[in-house]
Amino acid sequence: MTTAQNHFLSEILNGQFIPSGKRAYFQERLRNRIYSLILEEFVHKNLTQKTLANRIGKGPDQINRWLSSPGNWTIDTISDLLLGISGSELALSISKIADQLPSNSYAPGWINAGSIETNISQQNIPISDAQSNIIPFQTPYESVGTTIPQRHPYPGVQLSA
Repeated sequence: MTTAQNHFLSEILNGQFIPSGKRAYFQERLRNRIYSLILEEFVHKNLTQKTLANRIGKGPDQINRWLSSPGNWTIDTISDLLLGISGSELALSISKIADQLPSNSYAPGWINAGSIETNISQQNIPISDAQSNIIPFQTPYESVGTTIPQRHPYPGVQLSA
């Protein structure tokens, strides 16, 4: 008996009805991404919550609630926070989920590209330490076993400095 594994995104990719649990997953994912973007901008600008509150006409307690955890912010709240923090606005683009799917490779890229000795010598990593005859643990891994897309879903947005 053969069974086909049902892919988590099958309904989305096949244009079928999307169950509420999967919709909730993507809603929370977007909420977390926006929260992370705004929080990183806040930390990067080195503002105080009081300064931000004064800039957008809110109380410091409201700013504290907004910045303490991802919330169900309105578009107006997102706009106010970005304007108050750095005088910026959110740049939007659409990224199809099917285009974000990573390869399901668990092997580092250097394994299939030739012999290990060739790849190590190309990376200028010594095969052994002449003094102690120990092989160093320096492997040029790219990404191993990840199912998370390696690029940010919003082109042009950098979340890390």
